[in-house]
Amino acid sequence: MEQVTLGSLTEWRPPTKEEAFFNNVVQILDEVFPDNWRAWVINIPSYNELFREHISSDLECRLRFAIPTIRLAKAYSTETTLSERRYKKIKRILLTWPLGRALIYAPLTIAAKVHPVQAYNKFSETVNMIKALLISRQEASEILKKEVDIDTSSNSNSSRATKRSHSPESLAPSKEPRIKFVPDLPCPLPRARPVCSVVTERACSSVVCGVILREIPNFRLSIK
Repeated sequence: MEQVTLGSLTEWRPPTKEEAFFNNVVQILDEVFPDNWRAWVINIPSYNELFREHISSDLECRLRFAIPTIRLAKAYSTETTLSERRYKKIKRILLTWPLGRALIYAPLTIAAKVHPVQAYNKFSETVNMIKALLISRQEASEILKKEVDIDTSSNSNSSRATKRSHSPESLAPSKEPRIKFVPDLPCPLPRARPVCSVVTERACSSVVCGVILREIPNFRLSIK
């Protein structure tokens, strides 16, 4: 069986409508696989050599690829869930790619046909390293949905905060109690002058600067 490097399979050209998905998968491998992953030597069995003319539904369900599930879903589309139908479609696309078939790690009987004995350990170690990211479709779908709920809630709170900050009430000047300040001005002292006329017995009262002054009999109070 022909052997090539895993990196050479990244140069394979997928159908035009799958190019973005293919490039996204390669980018994921660059980020989560060891730096030398492109130099790994593998076998490149054809689809028929692995599954003959038809793949059983049971085998299709048991196929697993060494690509983090959530990132795989996002690489394919921006859908907020990972339905069973969509997951099947993703796996069927991967099976048509030489690179996709090279990433099968389960069932072991299929993986053994792709990876030579002397190179399988490197691939197996990498699978174990990212095992926590190789979750089931159901788990991935739940996480994707929660991410959307969190984003929606965050955007909603941000929107409400923005509306409050631009509301007429928030833009209006704060209403503070009005306090009338009366300056402490010097109070002029009254000047009295004697008069010759006789003053009536009734005293005359005058208010000057808040102080009540009562005239002394026989004097007339004059304020200038």
